[in-house]
Amino acid sequence: MHFKLFTRLIGGLGFSMLFVLAAFAPPALAQSPDDDASPDKTKTAVSELSVSPTTLTYTVNLDTATSETEHFTIKDQGSAALDVTVNPPSGTDAADYVITSGGGSNTIPGKAKGSQNSLTVDVEFTPDGTAKNVDATIDITSDATKGKKLATVHLHGKAEQKKPTPTPTATPPFSVTGTAIQNGMNGAAISAVSVNSNGSDGASLGSATADSNGNFSMSITPPSNAPVRFRAGGGSYLSEQDGATINSPSPLSVLLPNVRSNLAALSINPLTTFVDSQARGNMSRGQNLATALSNSTTSIERDFGISTDPSTLIPLYTPAAAGTDAGRLGLIVGAMVNEDQLACASAPGGLVGALSSDISDGVFDGMNSGTPVSYCGGDLAAIAGTAQFGDALSGLQGLVIATSGFTFGGTNNALSLNGVTAADAAGDAATIEDALVAAAPPSVNTFAATTPSMNIARSSDTATLLPNGLVLIAGGYDDSPDGGFLSSTDLYDPATNSFAAPASTPSMNTARVYPTATLLPNGEVLIAGGAGNLSSTDLYDPATNTFAASTSTPVMNTGRASATAILLPNGKVLIVGGEMQESGGGFLFLSSIELYDTVSNTFAASPPSMNTARVGPTATLLPNGLVLIAGGAGNAGALSSTELYNPATNTFAPSASTPVMNNTRYGGTATLLPNGKVLIAGGEGPGGGNNLSSTDLYDPATNTFAPSTSTPVMNTGRYQDTATLLPNGKVLIAGGTGNTGTLSSTELYDPLTNAFAASASTPVMNTARSVATATLLPNGKVLIAGGFDGNLGADVTLSSTDLYTP
Repeated sequence: MHFKLFTRLIGGLGFSMLFVLAAFAPPALAQSPDDDASPDKTKTAVSELSVSPTTLTYTVNLDTATSETEHFTIKDQGSAALDVTVNPPSGTDAADYVITSGGGSNTIPGKAKGSQNSLTVDVEFTPDGTAKNVDATIDITSDATKGKKLATVHLHGKAEQKKPTPTPTATPPFSVTGTAIQNGMNGAAISAVSVNSNGSDGASLGSATADSNGNFSMSITPPSNAPVRFRAGGGSYLSEQDGATINSPSPLSVLLPNVRSNLAALSINPLTTFVDSQARGNMSRGQNLATALSNSTTSIERDFGISTDPSTLIPLYTPAAAGTDAGRLGLIVGAMVNEDQLACASAPGGLVGALSSDISDGVFDGMNSGTPVSYCGGDLAAIAGTAQFGDALSGLQGLVIATSGFTFGGTNNALSLNGVTAADAAGDAATIEDALVAAAPPSVNTFAATTPSMNIARSSDTATLLPNGLVLIAGGYDDSPDGGFLSSTDLYDPATNSFAAPASTPSMNTARVYPTATLLPNGEVLIAGGAGNLSSTDLYDPATNTFAASTSTPVMNTGRASATAILLPNGKVLIVGGEMQESGGGFLFLSSIELYDTVSNTFAASPPSMNTARVGPTATLLPNGLVLIAGGAGNAGALSSTELYNPATNTFAPSASTPVMNNTRYGGTATLLPNGKVLIAGGEGPGGGNNLSSTDLYDPATNTFAPSTSTPVMNTGRYQDTATLLPNGKVLIAGGTGNTGTLSSTELYDPLTNAFAASASTPVMNTARSVATATLLPNGKVLIAGGFDGNLGADVTLSSTDLYTP
């Protein structure tokens, strides 16, 4: 009964030149038996090869310099020597780069040789005098591995022509006017100070009080050709998200290399505060002040997808600002206050200060050089500057604040007040999110050796990240003699890496297999439907750790299992498709939907229907506010068709205006990427038992799927797997059912290269599992729980978990 009825998918579950070298080394290559037979062999394990540093920043003024040289080092950590070839730069702009030393074929002696076991490679950049972005790569190969790529060095450049600042003829005092912006900081205290050589504040130079719009003016007499810092503290501002008053906001600052004349339109904002903080961090790591400030400015511009010094930008929220750095700054500032209000609802205002401390060391990981950053009475989440910010901007990650994204607008939202729609802002949001992955922590890419187990083995269940940081795992099926359909729950705490005791976890009113679970705007969780034609629901309240009585929970219009649910920007829940079991034992696939209203705690009486009946489709909230529903199974088998639902009109687009995937697929995964596209991967193809390795890539901007020739293929065909967008922008696809059994292997997709990592570079879970749940945690790790292992002779349900660190 379990195999026939319960193996269906859980649905929905100046131009200056910046030059960056990023090196990635794959894991060890397999060695033949005679590889270690002779100490004169020139092979070594790839894992013993290192390339460093991983990031270099160059600043070149095209009016004052013609070239600049930096280097990276290849080190052989093994005992044997290594033959490597440093290939010439390749790519569209490769002609701008020349390897001046260390190129071509080289032998690096191993450590046992008692000689230098590293190779230094000098790379010269010679700009052609044109202002442009420059990208190229250098591949490192080895004859010992038949030319297989050992590492790739990425060369990224950004050029801006900037005339040298002329020596001013003005003499102090100088007039300074500007704006302190989180929105306009009403009544903020503005101060100017000289800056000591170590980056600390020096003597006071002047002060002022900002008006209701954050505008200020002052007169200062700065030291000659020396740095000056401006600070803005106190006051209040109106949230760009909803117009609420934010009192006692984080102090802001901006660090300037000098003030040598009157200065107008200075902007003190969150990004200038990040620049200042990271500059001080760079100084603590040995850089002089001028270099530290230049590098931090370049870094923050890169991380947030802008190309203009943020101290010269005023955020804009108008349609005309689309595609401009001022418009992007508006989205960034709006997303930050939105995240602050959602993450610290009782006392918002401190997020900018916390993120400023976080980025001081160059990455967003919730730490300042290894020390946790304080925020809102606790520690800042490791994903606050990456995944949570993406949610607060445009619902990218689908976490706790999934559809409260700033770009979706709302009452008193700065975008809505100016007539800017989610579709208008989608392109700039994607630019920001695509850039921000550069600020994620360095890759670890491993599964923990030891992980906790749930109290009960379960598959076909749900997992929901709660506002308090815990994970609620509910219902499912246990095939043990004492199991069956489950009403029980498990509660996982990432802070202690443990599950609560059974006595501390409540049970639902109804046992459910293949239900849906949706986190609501009020923090509660709606669990709906399930096998057995259930139309009932359960409502879980994290504040009380209880389920509402069944008499106070609404009932859907139609009983359904294996449906797909998604929270909409208007706060309602869309539940689509699924199946009903017929009296004769067959299944009726559904085109009907349910629409739940959180405010009234009711389901709409007559919602629209999809064009096609489908069970187990994927559903993705797009940056433009529409919902893409793709694939699933229909009456004739796996589907390639899609649906587009518009929450604003409560309608589905006609089938003639919705694109078709290149592949039919049921039980696949769908992941919204930082670039705004949707990756749909794997699933079961036509005829059953045909588990797919193919993918489809949907672009909301064109409402089309990329040709199959330009979409990557996974290493292994799989369905009933999990897919999780990571803080670094990559997608982890784990487990599932393959063509030869249940899988423990994983896939790692990189949107920047539109490719999957080689299987040798992807870690393996401790346990093979299919129909499991996967949840991105506040600490940046991924919890993969439960499921079943069909390799044990039957579909044995699991209580074990796997814990992945990106």
